[in-house]
Amino acid sequence: MGFERFSDKIIYDYSTKHGGVSTGVYATMNLSFSTGDELANIKENFRRWCTGQGVDPARTVMVGQTHTTNVIYVDESHCGEGLERDRIQDVDGMITDRKGIALITSHADCVPLYFYDPVHEAIGLAHAGWRGTVGGMAAVMLEKMDEAFGTDPADVYTRIGPCISQQYFECDRDVVDAVMQMPVWESDAAGLYAGDAKPVPGYAQCLPEEICTFDAEKQKYHVSLSRLDRLVMLAAGVPDDHIDMADTCTFAHDELYFSHRRQGMTRGGQAALLMMKE
Repeated sequence: MGFERFSDKIIYDYSTKHGGVSTGVYATMNLSFSTGDELANIKENFRRWCTGQGVDPARTVMVGQTHTTNVIYVDESHCGEGLERDRIQDVDGMITDRKGIALITSHADCVPLYFYDPVHEAIGLAHAGWRGTVGGMAAVMLEKMDEAFGTDPADVYTRIGPCISQQYFECDRDVVDAVMQMPVWESDAAGLYAGDAKPVPGYAQCLPEEICTFDAEKQKYHVSLSRLDRLVMLAAGVPDDHIDMADTCTFAHDELYFSHRRQGMTRGGQAALLMMKE
């Protein structure tokens, strides 16, 4: 309920398939520029989606996401990047203290991470796939907000938006190797899962079943990216009751969302949005 209490201060959203003009595999609210839809349709979709939220499309900022933990500060000089102008590349997170600037990230299973500091009136929005998640993108965002605005994680409210669920995020050992190496397991926050920790096949260590399970028949692992992001936030100092979790799976809900794992590149894409009201 954290973000909802600030409805007079911020606008936040995560798009669905519905309400746009695209057709075929992009029907109808496709907000991805990288999967082959007509540019005119994508821009019209953005216009409809943004104005429906009370956001001026000319005041939006998007970046070239490449599964990094790179974060930039944006201001009025960045408005229009991604929609009308070239976007800054190799960036997966944005922060700002400017009101009326809408941060937008692109998604098709990866995790949208929203941050709001009501004390310093600053926001952040990030895209985190498995690489960004295990790389601690949530902690990096909080560090950058501290550097730029003096943000204390204890004051921050966060939201973990719709993404692929543990049930459908099937992976190999390389992902679990990276999960095992995350510093969060040495933090006090990891104690929240202590009673749920089980041995992981193929490893000497234990992990909480809410985070990682193993499918013996397929010889595949299943990892919860959203709960890992939550654990990173907790370890960084965000209070548990300041973290909203959408717990909505983009893979499972074909009627609502495009999904890269389900459809490959023959699909549209969603977007997340966060803006402070003027």
